[in-house]
Amino acid sequence: FDHSKKQYDFLYLNKAQRPHRDLLFDSLMKEDVLSNSLYSYHHRGISLKKEYEIPQYRDSYPRYGADRDLYERPYNSTAMNLVSETSADEIFMTEKIWKPIVARQPFVVHADYGYLKELRALGFKTFAKQIDETYDDTPNLTERTAKIVSLCKSIKAGTHKNLYESTRSIRDHNYRIFFDKDVLK
Repeated sequence: FDHSKKQYDFLYLNKAQRPHRDLLFDSLMKEDVLSNSLYSYHHRGISLKKEYEIPQYRDSYPRYGADRDLYERPYNSTAMNLVSETSADEIFMTEKIWKPIVARQPFVVHADYGYLKELRALGFKTFAKQIDETYDDTPNLTERTAKIVSLCKSIKAGTHKNLYESTRSIRDHNYRIFFDKDVLK
């Protein structure tokens, strides 16, 4: 991965329809937050630009399995990963959070409240010193989503270079923890 040049603000990948994903996606679109981002929502027929899709799946994205593959190009081109987890009703960590960790990319997570707290309990670090993570403490989904949209607007207004410089040690730590077999058993 090469994070030296960031062309886009967010990488925001959605496949299956979920009510919380609809809420966030529609809110981000209404506020024009995704105007300089790479995003998909397969259920709505929205795909990544072909050059950012996994080469072997550019013309026909498979229904199952390939969403676990990791293609560097979209991560190299985007400053922040906006993770919309499978559930907003329970803490359920999937490949969606592990991808930005492996790619050493900062992230914001749209999931059940307490998700980041649980991630930290596993030994990972989050970005509370760089961004406002109080959304993770908000039980109400609508309020939590509004806080995430507001946060994304402020991230979009900032500079990618400063974000990457200030989060390097956290991103490196998370990468090491992910691959440490003694930590994650």
